[in-house]
Amino acid sequence: MTVMTIGTAVGKADEYNPSDPEIIDLLSRDPHKKGDIAQHPFVSAMDDCLMITIKGIAARMQNTGEELADCVVIFCQGDDAHSPPAKRRKTDGDGGPSGAFPPLGDPLPAHRMALFAGSARLRAQAERWTPEQQQAGSKPELRVPLGSPEDLPHALSALRFMYTGKVVGSSAAQLLQVRCQAAYLLVEGCVAACDAALLARITPGVPQQSAEGVASIISSSPLGPVTELFACRHLLPEPEESGGDSATAALLRACRQQLVLQGGGPAAVVGAAGQSANGDSVSQGELLAWAFRDAPSLLCDPGTRRQMEALPAAAMEALLGSDSFATDDESTVLLMLAHWRAANKAAFTPARNRLCRLVRLSQLPDGYLLGTLPFIHWFPLGREEHAFLCARPYERSDLNHPYGWHIKQADLLAMEKAQTKSKTRYGKFDNGATCLVSHGFEWQPSIHLKAEDEAAGVFLQCKLPAALGLPKSLKHINLASTSARLVVHGWAGEGGSSSWEEAFSKHYSRGNGYMAGSSWGRPSALPLAPRPDASTQNGDRTVSLHSAVCAYVASLFGSEELADCVIVFCLARRDDEGEEDEEGEEDEDGEEDDECSHAGTARDALTASDDGETSEADEAIFFDACEEGNDEQDAPRGSSPRSHLLGDPLPAHRMALFAGSARLRAQAERWTAEQQQAGSKPELRVPLGSPQALPQALSALRFMYTGKVDGSSTMELLQVRRQAGYLLVEGCMEACDAALLARITPGVPQQQTEGATSSSSSSPLASVAELFACRHLLPDPNEPGGDNATAALLRAGRQQLVLHGGSPAEVVGAADQSASAGSCSQGELLAWAFRDAPSLLCDPDTRQQMEALPATAMEALLGSDSFATDDEATVLLVLAHWRAANKAAFEPVCDQLCRLVRLSQLREDYRLGTLSFIPWFPLSREEHAFLCQHVSATGQPKMRARLEASAVGRFDTASPWYAAAARPHRRSDLKIPYGWHIKQEELAKVTSAKHGGFDNGAACLVSQGFEWWPSIDAKAGDEAAGVYLGCRMPAALGLPKSLERISLASTSARLVVHRWAGEGGSSSRQEAFSRRFSRDNDYMKVGLGLGWPSTLPLVPRPDAGMQNGDGTVLLHRWGPYLHEGKLTGSLKFR
Repeated sequence: MTVMTIGTAVGKADEYNPSDPEIIDLLSRDPHKKGDIAQHPFVSAMDDCLMITIKGIAARMQNTGEELADCVVIFCQGDDAHSPPAKRRKTDGDGGPSGAFPPLGDPLPAHRMALFAGSARLRAQAERWTPEQQQAGSKPELRVPLGSPEDLPHALSALRFMYTGKVVGSSAAQLLQVRCQAAYLLVEGCVAACDAALLARITPGVPQQSAEGVASIISSSPLGPVTELFACRHLLPEPEESGGDSATAALLRACRQQLVLQGGGPAAVVGAAGQSANGDSVSQGELLAWAFRDAPSLLCDPGTRRQMEALPAAAMEALLGSDSFATDDESTVLLMLAHWRAANKAAFTPARNRLCRLVRLSQLPDGYLLGTLPFIHWFPLGREEHAFLCARPYERSDLNHPYGWHIKQADLLAMEKAQTKSKTRYGKFDNGATCLVSHGFEWQPSIHLKAEDEAAGVFLQCKLPAALGLPKSLKHINLASTSARLVVHGWAGEGGSSSWEEAFSKHYSRGNGYMAGSSWGRPSALPLAPRPDASTQNGDRTVSLHSAVCAYVASLFGSEELADCVIVFCLARRDDEGEEDEEGEEDEDGEEDDECSHAGTARDALTASDDGETSEADEAIFFDACEEGNDEQDAPRGSSPRSHLLGDPLPAHRMALFAGSARLRAQAERWTAEQQQAGSKPELRVPLGSPQALPQALSALRFMYTGKVDGSSTMELLQVRRQAGYLLVEGCMEACDAALLARITPGVPQQQTEGATSSSSSSPLASVAELFACRHLLPDPNEPGGDNATAALLRAGRQQLVLHGGSPAEVVGAADQSASAGSCSQGELLAWAFRDAPSLLCDPDTRQQMEALPATAMEALLGSDSFATDDEATVLLVLAHWRAANKAAFEPVCDQLCRLVRLSQLREDYRLGTLSFIPWFPLSREEHAFLCQHVSATGQPKMRARLEASAVGRFDTASPWYAAAARPHRRSDLKIPYGWHIKQEELAKVTSAKHGGFDNGAACLVSQGFEWWPSIDAKAGDEAAGVYLGCRMPAALGLPKSLERISLASTSARLVVHRWAGEGGSSSRQEAFSRRFSRDNDYMKVGLGLGWPSTLPLVPRPDAGMQNGDGTVLLHRWGPYLHEGKLTGSLKFR
């Protein structure tokens, strides 16, 4: 594709403002005539804002003339020009004569391929054109009524999005108008793209060039984007528009966040005459009152309330002083100030008089003014002071907006079982609030039930907010009322569909219903179901229609009844059989990935393609084996290539296959209508790796009919799971995982699957031994759900080893289940379940299970030759953690456990510089010196023999300290990134180093016997932050704090810090920083760290007038690295 940039003469772009017909004329010109384009005056206006791909316009955009166009879009003047598009009568253009509405602009050549995928509205019009109309030579004319000629450019932008995937708009107003037209035309994805582009203009750290033609804010004020959106607030989506409610809420949320970050002083008051609708400046108070809407709905939403509480004092002063800030009652404004005070006590003290003076006391209700206000101890009100203040507008933005509330089923059951005469449960609101606010009081629904009642009561509870800080000893009578409607839902419907209806509804009136600090409602309002007879309380004896249908569907498996397709199994042949596997691809670090890249049954059959269809290789394998037999239906099965078939063809039902298997559905959909009309049933071919896979493949297919998995053993369940993953059978892998867990987990009935039998072995660890015996069948991490499934099974196996590993008698003999027909020791099970020492210590959950092991199980684990590690120092650290958690149990077994650490395999620097200082390790100075001599004699057999002879009677040189070989060198979490984060609250603190915590709950990771963690260092005045990898000696070793020693450490790892950005404001993750640490080259002093200073550029500091010292300015500097309130990154061992 040839890309050309339109040139311009300097200075012309600022003068030229093209008309809409000129824009359309330019986009309609022949792109191959460069002279026409270059001479057009609009060229100079376009140069400063975007590049146009000329070839792309000719090939894909709608304004391409007649090339490949197969329909025409005609814009016309509608009869309701003064209503917004979302509310306008959606007139279909072909419903009346072409002259019914005057046309706007020229007809637009278009392409149904784009319109069908991009606009449901235009697709519906196009589909009404009959084949006769199209064969007559006339192109379908799709008419789009618009409210006014001014809507035309924005409608064109919405249509252009279907071709380019980009929205066009140089301002927030234009983006909102394009969004309005996109919602009217039902353009797929355009509304979301406009929302993302609007958010990008407001959110800090996101590039402003997020849409074609979008210009960055010219205003020097940091609140310029917020002011711009405020100026066109009348264009914000209505709640009933497509996604309007959530879009407006997201924009307001982003605006509030900017007001929190940038609203720190009088300098933040915004003057943006060029962006205001009437050319006037906009005050900070107006922006705050618009963004926070009103006091009661602000306090009813936890997220908005937290943003209000984060406002600096100057912004809070502007908000309270704004005449635009609405409320339902002035007492609610006072409550809002009370919440801000509770969250900002230090900042409130110097600003108390200014802020409290902004509460309009004369507008308080008499009852509140006389009965509550005098008791608020922090409010500076003298007896003589009752000044007259202007009234606020009385409104709330959430009026008639229902707040959903709920009481959990468990709470209702607890209330039912409670041994009290009167029982109450309070509802919680779906948005996370415990109560709502109205007229300065807090309101909460409740359900009340008395013993033996046949119906429950429904009440609305009222209380004074705790944020007011009223004395608890105060006892006074106070009445409250509100206008509200309380509803309780009943769920019912024919066929059991979950449709809800109002089971209870009550209106409360502001002028009539008063309550005094308690609740008001209706007892016995909700009839309860009659209590069942004792004889029927143990189960449901009815058979539903749904159960009958399920039973009939299950009976159809393998039956000719209603069968409309056939499944044929065949033996797959691999052309590369006997050849070596290809080398693993390199990962992002440039290292070879030694993990298998195939999923499903690839290890014993062939690879299933990602989209569920049979790959070309699969088809070629089958046709080579089976196609000739299709032409010879009567040929003997043993004498033709059909001998590669496995079993008999299986009658099947597409209704079940379409819902149950994406792979078989993809095959069935490739059968053409002609093939099916010829009378032949579709044949769906399934290549298998061996004849032994057939029963498991049939079990996976049977699951689609019965919803149950077949398997009498762990091995069969794992094999069925593998075939289910290959055939993409919906839900079968999850069912196999649940059945496998049921065989291991205590208290879960073993009869979870058809044909499943519990282990006959008397050993409580037999189920773990059975899983160990077929560990080669466990899912790979890259199989669907494989990582989670294997982790869950190992977790359950470890728990059983914790519970039943308490004595030598628990060593497991499972000859009937072992892959080698032999027994497996407890040590082998432990080493397999806990995998290896370093990854064990990096996962808090696994480490806690290790610490819960009994002493005999710990002895078996440390003594196992299968227990892997990256360094023997890490095994010593495993023992140190177990000792710290089991000090009483450690004392009597100290010698026998410590003797299992293979000291001769420790690194020399660790053996010399650390081992001798561990106070609890039973190694004398004399034996430590002898051990070092013994290790130094490696490769000198005569010297070692003489040493061992000299030590007879003093040191046991046959013990693992001296004689044991090195353990297997590996860690199962190699190349798996550990996510880490630093909360924004920590970043806002004026301290130097901020340590990252890991997402799995670990404070640090373990490698080579040391603990490692990331940290960020930014000193006051720095323009960039440093990134470091810290290293320390683990506290579990118990080294003396007074010990001052020099020790170096190193590891192979990759440290990453994320940046969050993306076109259109989407939270796409990028690597802002990435460094590799080498085990052989990058040494650091233990107790310090190694890294790079000034490697993360921070956002420039704002003007001095905006700095409040409350951390918001410092936090703003980290904006590009923050996501969901955290700076994030990863650490991966290599």
